[in-house]
Amino acid sequence: MVPYPALMTTEYELPSQRRRRQRLAEREREHGIRWSEEIAIDAGRRIQAAFMAALPGHWPRLNEVIAEDVQRFLQRSAHDWETPFEVAKIQGLLRWGEDRSDAAADLLQGLVVGLHGARNWLDFEPVWNGSSEVAGGDVLIEQYLREANAIFEAERIAWAYVGERVVEREQLPLHAEIIAPLDELLTEDARFERVARGYQHAIRQLAAGELQVAVTAMTSALEDALAVIGAEGQTLGAKTSNARQRRLIPGHEGKLFGALSDWATGARSATGMAHGDSDASEGDARFAMHLAGAAILRLADLIR
Repeated sequence: MVPYPALMTTEYELPSQRRRRQRLAEREREHGIRWSEEIAIDAGRRIQAAFMAALPGHWPRLNEVIAEDVQRFLQRSAHDWETPFEVAKIQGLLRWGEDRSDAAADLLQGLVVGLHGARNWLDFEPVWNGSSEVAGGDVLIEQYLREANAIFEAERIAWAYVGERVVEREQLPLHAEIIAPLDELLTEDARFERVARGYQHAIRQLAAGELQVAVTAMTSALEDALAVIGAEGQTLGAKTSNARQRRLIPGHEGKLFGALSDWATGARSATGMAHGDSDASEGDARFAMHLAGAAILRLADLIR
């Protein structure tokens, strides 16, 4: 049993976090999304909480094992780690300046090493916690990776876990091929300003855990993109049909856009997304982000 609760969703977020998220949204509506390799103290605190929540307890010897494994791993780093690693100091150790931001990435990778060290140690030396035995399987590595990635996304941190490996966000296919080009649309083509802002709003909602809102926002951004190329109608389906009839979309791509429109409309109505009572999964939201983002960029190409 994990003594620390998993990170809170926006339903239970602190007022200070909510206000910070709102200020970030206002700034991004004005200037677009900007990703940074620096990890602010609040983000570091949340990453530390996610790490601690992945552990089944905090016995002194377990913390020593983790510290030893992380410290040994960081000896391979190009940076001089003068401060010994401690679980309770993660948030402070992650605060490197931009000129040494990859030191924070080294530590993020080290945290995964530490969790594996904890899992291995508990497999060989199980601990009794009350009436139950705590073993390696109680170290929730996958939970930590999932929650850390959600923090990176919400805090606009330019690192991400792919599997268990830390990579630069710009190396991710989705970021490089869809998100970054859509950010450029915001500044390069005034016609797509509403579209790009809508898509960025969807990304923010996805990072905040508002999955049904994210899916709806992404399909709305696609609908706005169809309007930019001249399609008429009151709904996504109507605009798609109009664009196909008037050959605003190349004939060989018309069926693809028609299928995309049917999927988006069906997903919203089938799961209740249009009425705010959805059980949308993260998979639904990310699938919609891929599809809508690629379609928007294709529509932008058609009128350039």
